[in-house]
Amino acid sequence: VVALRSNANSKFFCAENGGQSSLIANQNTVSSWETFDLIVLSGDNVALKSHANGQYVSSETAGNSPLIANHTEVSSSETFRMVDCGNGKVAFIADNGKYVCADYFGMSALIANRTNINSWETFDLVHQPLSSREIS
Repeated sequence: VVALRSNANSKFFCAENGGQSSLIANQNTVSSWETFDLIVLSGDNVALKSHANGQYVSSETAGNSPLIANHTEVSSSETFRMVDCGNGKVAFIADNGKYVCADYFGMSALIANRTNINSWETFDLVHQPLSSREIS
């Protein structure tokens, strides 16, 4: 179980409105809306399953729409290549070949539309303790 803190604004990204709205990096603390199962699919390919609604994060419309946790199964739109940037920082490449970005210092929804890695495209991978529900 992980939370992801944006290096654009030092806030955690969140599946807003219980996953009904786009992901955005706007939270100072971590609760269920800010936690995800990081599922290794193969090699560097991962999927993120939101604890807000149990749905997978998707980069629909080839990255032209903001990321949202609204899919029950993993396909290419829910598969991200996780890039180790060192020092606990990661970046994610969506199926369109572009990096996920916390645009405008994290004030806009996360979207996969960048060709290079800078601070807006990197996230701190923060491991979260398992709850008693998750251990059993």
